[in-house]
Amino acid sequence: MGQAAHALSTSFGYPAAAMGRGILCVVALAAGFAVAVPHAKATPWLPHPADATWTYEWSDSVYNKTPTKEKVTVKEQKDNAYLFEWNTKDLGNPDAAPAAQGLMAFQDTSSGIVNTDWQSTPPPPSFPILCAQISRCGNSMAGTLYMLIWGTRAPVLAEPLLSGSTWASRGGVDGDVTSFSQYQGRETITVPAFPEPVVAAKIRTDIT
Repeated sequence: MGQAAHALSTSFGYPAAAMGRGILCVVALAAGFAVAVPHAKATPWLPHPADATWTYEWSDSVYNKTPTKEKVTVKEQKDNAYLFEWNTKDLGNPDAAPAAQGLMAFQDTSSGIVNTDWQSTPPPPSFPILCAQISRCGNSMAGTLYMLIWGTRAPVLAEPLLSGSTWASRGGVDGDVTSFSQYQGRETITVPAFPEPVVAAKIRTDIT
């Protein structure tokens, strides 16, 4: 669905119908960034060196067909917790691209990466309501970080990643989205952040 100009590259696919049962998410998390920034306090899977910034570009085959850039900043980090901030402002996005800003918090634990909180502007009116009730719905798929945690908040990524690893996770504001993930080994991928291909861990996640 989009490209990420950073060590984290995500690829998502789902039916043309509204998001729901049987969503398929394939995620490749590049492990090369920790080598590129040797002094950063970061796990190899979701780097977060202090004050770092990067830009993602994403689009949606149904709800947002306009490529939309988001600038992400490491706003805060304390011990094993860190906070990402994102904004679409002043990035030269087309008028048709959705405007958004938000915060998303993560924590590194002994069992993997966990998403602990988030807040943002509402998704565009054209996006589906992803809650049982229309009002005050905290779920969204309008953005790269939202796509990363949809169905996989606790954990986002289980560690250690060993051959044959599988795990179940929950997502959504009320934990009403479930997922089953499988580690499918390593492969070489190309992302805009690096001039050369990097070795990535490939995760397949089926989301309900």
